[in-house]
Amino acid sequence: MLYRPRDPRGPYTGDMGKVPKQLHKSPLFQLERLRKLTRDAVEAALSQTGITVREYWVLTMLAEGPTTQQAEICEALALDPSEVVRILTGLVKMQLVTRDRDPQDRRRQIVALTVEGKKLQKKAADTVATAEQTALDDSSKKQLKQLRKMSKAVL
Repeated sequence: MLYRPRDPRGPYTGDMGKVPKQLHKSPLFQLERLRKLTRDAVEAALSQTGITVREYWVLTMLAEGPTTQQAEICEALALDPSEVVRILTGLVKMQLVTRDRDPQDRRRQIVALTVEGKKLQKKAADTVATAEQTALDDSSKKQLKQLRKMSKAVL
């Protein structure tokens, strides 16, 4: 679903003709439109798996291996620590993640995927890839490669 500003002349169809030129030239505006387009598609697709985009991101971070450093998750995903704790708590309740005390340092917790968490992460990864591809269907492979390259350069 595209960003749809209110317009008394009718629904927004994705035509940039109604957008003021100043906004059309704005990288922030363009990035927000792209974010909204892809996020809406991914969230709709992930709703079938029972997890959110941020939960998927955390599962994907943990798919690389267990961690005692929740701060690494926060930094990598640009999420507030309290948000990561809330997400992890939900994932533990869904039995997708475990949190166990580190035997070498009782102040830390080891966070890891369960077998079900690994399965769901793999399924969700396929779901996300398909949703992103569908959302960006009008883009060529070359354009998507350029987008990824530009994103890496800026970030």
